Amino acid sequence: MIVGGQLDLGRRYDVAELIRRKLPLDPPFEVFVATECGDPHAGLSPKNAVNRLSQYGGLQIEQSHRLREHPEAPSLVAEAVIEALIS
Repeated sequence: MIVGGQLDLGRRYDVAELIRRKLPLDPPFEVFVATECGDPHAGLSPKNAVNRLSQYGGLQIEQSHRLREHPEAPSLVAEAVIEALIS
């Protein structure tokens, strides 16, 4: 899973850390923070729709197929993102 977008880098790391804490340990899921435009899933381009929605930059969450197919993981990711953004 990749946490990207143009939202402040520190906030993206906070989101990624909360996601890591909430995701199940078995099977393990890796959570990365996109820091360069070279990643095709970074969501860092100013042309990306998610980054045009907010003056602070957007938050893009790229979830692997395996994570999306897990019975609990997608909801846990959503909870972590909400928790991170309202704190």
